Amino acid sequence: MKISKAAFIIIPIIAIAAISSLFIFRKKQINPQTGKAQAISLSPEQEVNLGIECAPQLVAEFGGLFRDRLLQEKIKRIGRKLVATSSAGKSPYQFDFHILADSQSVSIFALPGGQIFMTSGLFKNLKTDNELAGVLSHEIGHVIGRHASEKILRRSFLDMPGDTNQVTRINYTARQTAKYLKDFTALTYDREDEIEADDLGIQYMVRAGFDPKSLVSVLQTIKENTDMAAKHPVTTDRIEKINNSIQKFQN
Repeated sequence: MKISKAAFIIIPIIAIAAISSLFIFRKKQINPQTGKAQAISLSPEQEVNLGIECAPQLVAEFGGLFRDRLLQEKIKRIGRKLVATSSAGKSPYQFDFHILADSQSVSIFALPGGQIFMTSGLFKNLKTDNELAGVLSHEIGHVIGRHASEKILRRSFLDMPGDTNQVTRINYTARQTAKYLKDFTALTYDREDEIEADDLGIQYMVRAGFDPKSLVSVLQTIKENTDMAAKHPVTTDRIEKINNSIQKFQN
């Protein structure tokens, strides 16, 4: 039987897809905080290590840290309160909170393991401590939900089919962290990720004594920024679910 040139191209693609699906299925873990089964190859300890190793490069890419000690202390104080008063404080993650110097970008990044970075461009758009708590609690939710780690697994396997264990190593090379950060900063969260992070974030805000309705006003700020809205889509049903979460956790 003669095999066409197209088949020589299609068959390997199908084979890679099948192997990818098998690999992802075998990497399933139960998230102890959410109870969800997720396709993640990293252990929580490896997530912490990866985040810490990537942090300096992320800081450098956004112009260093913001040079205002009082504001840096403020974001740490609010972030740590959200963690300490919630189930996030019982997780293995090492949360820390930072403001980046970049005033042009309106962005926030939650690296796996708990390192959270907000640009000063976003910080200056937040009017109250409650709004700051809303943004941070949502990002803590992404870390606890292990959303970035779940998505990067698929990219890592498909981009490096000959070295599927590369992303699970404890010590990462500069090339590996650079590649990871490139993938990470390009990530967009889907509807399910955002809703789960919102739900967790509302829970954290209520327990820490912040006004959870502030998350809705923050989403309006995000919606008005094209770049951030592309990464964190704001939809009508998302707002409705946030209001449902507020009722659930305040009652």
